[in-house]
Amino acid sequence: MCDRKTVLFEEKYNVDISEFLTTEEVDKFIEKKEGKKLEIVSLEGGIVNARGNVFPVLDIDIDSVFDKTIGKKK
Repeated sequence: MCDRKTVLFEEKYNVDISEFLTTEEVDKFIEKKEGKKLEIVSLEGGIVNARGNVFPVLDIDIDSVFDKTIGKKK
């Protein structure tokens, strides 16, 4: 598969990740072991997101915000 290893997966299920050729095979393996399908969950929602930011990253046009603040007409 690839040189990187998913150590936690291999330790938890006592398998070698290279035995799996696709993510579908991994999904089916986990479903068989756990007795339920994998669920995809959002990592957002806590005080610190997955990227380590405490505050959410916003896409803001600072020029427009500044112009509005000083009352500049377009």
